[in-house]
Amino acid sequence: MQLRPVTAADQAWLRALYASTREQELGLSGWDAAGREAFVEMQFRAQHLAYQARHPAALQHIIECNGQAAGRLWTDDGALSIRLLDISLLPGWQRLGLGTRCLRALLERAGRQRKALRLHVASVNPARRLYERLGLVVTGEQGPYLEMAWQPLPCPDSDPLEICDEQA
Repeated sequence: MQLRPVTAADQAWLRALYASTREQELGLSGWDAAGREAFVEMQFRAQHLAYQARHPAALQHIIECNGQAAGRLWTDDGALSIRLLDISLLPGWQRLGLGTRCLRALLERAGRQRKALRLHVASVNPARRLYERLGLVVTGEQGPYLEMAWQPLPCPDSDPLEICDEQA
């Protein structure tokens, strides 16, 4: 697995990835193909514009496995935390450990930088269980969404502001 920066040439692929994340709910919508496509396009643009407005320094990466694009990782490194804006995998790449590997790498980076890792997730999203398994805890609620965070642990027998490089 490797990450590479998103380029302008990736936009159609990113839209298809986004559409794959909405397939289940769109299947229940009763809309025809044109209606579903218009909805996906509108929501894809809205998500992109909202993330860019709120997180102008955020970086998008394509998650590649065996030379194939498998998903997207979108993060924003702040002074005190790394915000995970989005992690999405195409259905054929889900449940193979790629998401876990990406999240563990983010947690390791956050620990090295002595930063928290923060994210929002729909309370019914199965990814919530993965986040909890990796040590993130619910820190707040906003409607159907949960704010979750992971904090590096302070080092025992040290300055209370010093953070351990290794987590228990």
